[in-house]
Amino acid sequence: MNIYCSLYKVKKMLNKVMENFKKWKAIDFFWIALTTIIMILASIILWDKTDNKISMLSLIGTVMGMINVILVAKREVYMNIITAIIGEIAMGICYLHWNLLGNAVLNLAIFLPSNFAFIYWLKREKNNIVPTFRLNNKKRIILVIVTLAITLLLGLIFANINTSTPFIGDFLNADFYGGNNPMPYIDAFTLIANIIALVLMYLLYTEQWYLWVIVDVATLIIWIITATKSGSSSAIAYCVMYACWLINAVYGIKNWRKNQQIK
Repeated sequence: MNIYCSLYKVKKMLNKVMENFKKWKAIDFFWIALTTIIMILASIILWDKTDNKISMLSLIGTVMGMINVILVAKREVYMNIITAIIGEIAMGICYLHWNLLGNAVLNLAIFLPSNFAFIYWLKREKNNIVPTFRLNNKKRIILVIVTLAITLLLGLIFANINTSTPFIGDFLNADFYGGNNPMPYIDAFTLIANIIALVLMYLLYTEQWYLWVIVDVATLIIWIITATKSGSSSAIAYCVMYACWLINAVYGIKNWRKNQQIK
């Protein structure tokens, strides 16, 4: 009996996924196909033969990550969960390899709680449409102040963490940048801004996409510097991914402003 119930739930879920895909326009399918192909080709062309493990994780992380953000922009829940888990674990390990502790912690720590948050989306869903909201001006100002204050604090902490730091230092790569974080304050900003943007995303606030634009620019800078300093071609694949993510953030703003409510 339990097997039949499980199969029924899976069938119901797949039907909802198909119903959502039927609402997509040709440009939506073109965008997800184009960016997926770009990420696969970029990862293969930039494959670092000196570190096949990181290159493979980079391929998985960038492809799954790209598909995931597009699904978020389209407010698709079910496939979103699968791609998020795979992409976040793969990217988290890559970040740790390059001593970017903030982003490593972010990806490796959020993949489970982040997907529980999608239950909130399912509860708010009506007629296969997930509603969206926007913050008032007072809440926006508070958001900016909190983000900057925590960024300064975390940046100071990250600047003083290296391979000699008890416990944490054991996980860092001593061969890269002397075991130090190459960009502590940018790394700190992307960590806190990512967390705030994710919370806004799960609570269905459109402001998350404007924050993602800033985060994607900052993270793109991180990967350009990382690729330059490390000489790793795998890091360049992340530059390509975040460039695509930046475009997708604009795509997300357009999609999430439909049927938006002030809250």
